[in-house]
Amino acid sequence: MLDDVVGDVQSAGLASIIQKGLPGNMKKKIPKETEQGKIDAMKLKIQQNYDMQKAYTDGFGNLFLERYSQVAGVDLTLPKTNRRMSRRISAGGLSEDNKAVMQEHWEPFAQSEQFTEWAAYKCNESTFATDKDFVEMRALGKGAFGAVFLVFNKYSGQGFATKMMKKKMIKEKGNFDSVKVEKEVLSKCESKFLVNLHYSYMTDTHVCLVLNLMAGGDCAFLLKQYCSKPGGAVDPPGGEEGVKFYTVSMALGLQDLHDSGFVYLDLKPANVLLNEKGYVRISDMGLTYDISGGPSKRRAGSPGYWPPEVINQKPYTTQPDWWSLGATVYAMMTDQRLFKNDEKTLDPDHIKNFEWANSCTWSPEIKDFIQQLCTIDMEKRITSVSKMLDHPWLRGFDVAGLNANMFKPPITPDVNNLNCPKPEEIGDFGKVAEDVPYDKEDDKMWSDWSYTNPALYANEMSMAMDSKKGGSGGGGGGGCCTIS
Repeated sequence: MLDDVVGDVQSAGLASIIQKGLPGNMKKKIPKETEQGKIDAMKLKIQQNYDMQKAYTDGFGNLFLERYSQVAGVDLTLPKTNRRMSRRISAGGLSEDNKAVMQEHWEPFAQSEQFTEWAAYKCNESTFATDKDFVEMRALGKGAFGAVFLVFNKYSGQGFATKMMKKKMIKEKGNFDSVKVEKEVLSKCESKFLVNLHYSYMTDTHVCLVLNLMAGGDCAFLLKQYCSKPGGAVDPPGGEEGVKFYTVSMALGLQDLHDSGFVYLDLKPANVLLNEKGYVRISDMGLTYDISGGPSKRRAGSPGYWPPEVINQKPYTTQPDWWSLGATVYAMMTDQRLFKNDEKTLDPDHIKNFEWANSCTWSPEIKDFIQQLCTIDMEKRITSVSKMLDHPWLRGFDVAGLNANMFKPPITPDVNNLNCPKPEEIGDFGKVAEDVPYDKEDDKMWSDWSYTNPALYANEMSMAMDSKKGGSGGGGGGGCCTIS
């Protein structure tokens, strides 16, 4: 049966596959704990670490609070949309009256059947996934060590992009550290402006990262597909106002990485992905570096986007990412590189005397904004979101609205027009030399690879449970591609 389903979707449009989701007869029942002792221990743990308002932000907690409120006949003001948001959502927006009602019902809720159900499901939110938990539907693209596939979780029906990397190829290329870094960074930093890691698991031959499904392609593809005009002209996505949307989204993702103790080092349009609605997330953390212990002199990045301090291996912390943001903003306006080579990057007069591309109209404010990001003097460079938002080009930008997905993205991608590779194009990719040895000793490198993000798991499964009861989200399981 599975072979028939996968065969049918290989030639179908990606949007159709995602919308249909996983056939109902292929889904499994969402697991919950049945051993009473473990459930009681979890109930006690919840009571010690949660109150009503904190429970409001937990995926399973929110769902079962809503069910309790229906049974008890009390309005606890628990909008379902909060289970679509990150765990940073708080109940701070509630009125004092609502807070009082919620607090009054905490103890009765803790004694309820719904509270027990919450504990039973929460017992499994850190259980490691395996390849048996997913249905692989079709290839989405090629990666450095394998390929990326569209998969569906058999329990939730949720669609994901799974990066499947061959262990032998990683060993052959000597890139074990960069693969481990990507998983480490994504497991420590959760952001709606970064591609989030939901699960990681391994098989006998592959290590796998299960990530947000970003079905809209990358910004480099967006520029080629939607913005390039005859004669080499470029119509920036949404004009300067649209470019502001992408700029602030990227900056917020960078800031979240920086706040977690990392510098990204590889910002460029090809590493900024769009979901099916046009919202963006930064991806590909292979070059990200831990700076929590102090500055780095590491030389890593992409020519044309990396700054002088990286080329010259001078000490830096997060400054390179803001230079790269300026270079990326220029690329979003023109589909050209601001710095054609390292000589231009190192020339202090290049940006001062730069002849701005005449393929689009430039306001004085955006020119100054890019120049303040791409200044060689790191002390004078814009190096934070707060400083960036204080610049005249972005002053007054509604960051709260962007965080709440209240902005309409400048472009809604055509998910069916992403030029995904055909199965035969993926088949032989990543062929490893036959003489590359790999044994159990090599496998010890991956001993800590398995991971589940508890908060994202709770969001994912609670949304699926809610949709089965006739609530919002997903229907067939594939309609909601990301947990925003």
